[in-house]
This record gives sequence, structure tokens and C-alpha cells, in this order.
Amino acid sequence: MEAVQAKNLYESAGLHPKDVDLIHVYDGFSPMVWNHLENFGFCKMGEAHKWTQGGTIALDGPHPVNTSGGNLGDGRLHGMTHIHETAVQMMGTAGPKQIKNLNVALCETGPFGNGSSFLCTKE
Repeated sequence: MEAVQAKNLYESAGLHPKDVDLIHVYDGFSPMVWNHLENFGFCKMGEAHKWTQGGTIALDGPHPVNTSGGNLGDGRLHGMTHIHETAVQMMGTAGPKQIKNLNVALCETGPFGNGSSFLCTKE
């Protein structure tokens, strides 16, 4: 279900996973991050545990993930903190955790494809 949601999202925006500079995904439980990264096309199915290694998802990495600390780090408000952090990052007001050269962010707000998702661009 979530992979279909992701496909529809990218098609409607005319974008692809390679266009996304910042990723915010629901992480009520740690393994969910891998599930979302795979379903949204950032890596192949079953390979997220490898893809996330070596700084790939770090603040200064090529694909920063959950720059606010995610649900496990900032209070478990489901997607609200992801929406807030996406807005703060896109406005360029995230302070020391600001992602440089940010043009496109993905925000996904719930588990198992039941949440909303959107792509936010500077255009």
C-alpha cells in the first residue's frame, strides 16, 4: 500500500526519489524507517539496513533522515514533528542542523501507509 502511495506521490509531483534532499519518515518503531525508505524508493527492498550505513542519513550525508530526531527523539507526536521540521528546514531556519542546498523534502507521517505524505519544494 505505501509503495503505491509513494508512486502516486512522485508521479503527481513529477519527481523521483533521487530528487529528494531531505527525508522525514514516521519512526514510531525503529524498523519502520527501513520500511519507509524502501517503499519510497530510496533503496531496494530488503536493503535499507545497508543503505543507511556510512553516514548516508546523517545531517551532512547525501540523504539526511529525520533531522529533528524523529518520533523516538522528540516526543512521539506521530507526524506533527516531521511536518514542523520539514517546514523549518525548507524555510532555512533550522540553525546548526540546517541542511545545505535543500530544494526538495519528503515528509511521511504515519505507519504502514496509513499516514499522509507530501513532497515540499522551494519552487
